[in-house]
Amino acid sequence: MKDINSVPMLLRREIEARIVVPLIKAYEAELGKERAQAIAAQVIKQDANAAGRFLAKRFGGNTLADFEKTLPLMGEGGAIESEVTERNDRTLCFDVTVCKYAQMYRDLGIEEYGVLLSCGRDASLFEGFNPEVTFKRNNTIMEGGARCDFSLTKEK
Repeated sequence: MKDINSVPMLLRREIEARIVVPLIKAYEAELGKERAQAIAAQVIKQDANAAGRFLAKRFGGNTLADFEKTLPLMGEGGAIESEVTERNDRTLCFDVTVCKYAQMYRDLGIEEYGVLLSCGRDASLFEGFNPEVTFKRNNTIMEGGARCDFSLTKEK
């Protein structure tokens, strides 16, 4: 592997979790759970926003069609399996039907941090990718749903 971007995303999230969760737990002990997680969420969202900008640059644009090209990267090594349910110039909807990120957090015994570390990134990632895109999701596998239902709409 030549750089961090060649490390599969699932492995990157595991490495991050093994470092970040003990730090968050220590901050929770000092600051309280709510305050520590709010600070962590802010940092994670900033990182996700920068990642969205990076993806737009890497994939040559920030249209919904360009974002769809990133899905194999997110699912590298079977990390997620997704099905596009709607696609046009202004809408991209897809369901994640398999999420090994959720399983990885369970296997590490830190399932309670999965939403904070992974699902909580999504809105900021999309905002960084294209600030004109509206993101909606009603269900996540991480929170016990059968699937994650992503809806991206470009209003302008």
